[in-house]
Amino acid sequence: MTKQRRLLMDFFENHPDRLFSAGEIADNLTRENISISAVYRNLNALLEKGLIDCVTKDGVREKYYRFLISEECRSSIHLTCTRCNRSFHLDADKTDSIVKSALKNSGFSIDTSKSVLYGRCGKCK
Repeated sequence: MTKQRRLLMDFFENHPDRLFSAGEIADNLTRENISISAVYRNLNALLEKGLIDCVTKDGVREKYYRFLISEECRSSIHLTCTRCNRSFHLDADKTDSIVKSALKNSGFSIDTSKSVLYGRCGKCK
């Protein structure tokens, strides 16, 4: 793993519950002398390896990235605060209930690794 990629992974590991744009990541890593193009290049590599995920928000062109830290992260529905960008995992039993209900009622199979519900967290209400 390259030094730049390791720094990016360390950044995500230190902020496991947040979404970041590439610009925000580059700003946070400025003292490490990582250019925005290097950030994008390494984000794409981490996406291909399935170590991070990329999401978009309604009405915003910018993409946001989050660390997929565990199987829990891949198998739960994410709740993301539109004010502070923190992400939370919906409890496994509640996720399972929603997934089963969608399948039963509409035949729709939810990919929980890509599921994000937006709103306001308890701190930002």
